[in-house]
Amino acid sequence: MRMGEDAALVITWRRQGLPASPVVLCSDTGRTLQEAFSGIAGMLEAQDIAIRIEEEDGAMAILFNGRPFEEIVPLYVPKTCSLCGSCEGSTAACTGQRRYEGIPESVLRLAARRAAGL
Repeated sequence: MRMGEDAALVITWRRQGLPASPVVLCSDTGRTLQEAFSGIAGMLEAQDIAIRIEEEDGAMAILFNGRPFEEIVPLYVPKTCSLCGSCEGSTAACTGQRRYEGIPESVLRLAARRAAGL
């Protein structure tokens, strides 16, 4: 992966609890998000598109050049509920943050291609 500052596409996976990574599986391939992002990087780099993948601590989000991927590809809508991981299951303490479940890798790839201008 090209890690330069001039990346045409920056994918940011924001989640609480760094450095521990929750296991999020893609519903259509069964691969983890990290594996899917690696595959996306290879796909775009083969087309001479520089990419950088970042992981940050914070409220759950998958961003493509700073935009939530569900805005780029409105086919997938993240869930919000009392079990989003930010409130330990307490309905009274729920923050209503995004919770991603069963994200199809094909949707992530489509979002990456759109965000990269393809």
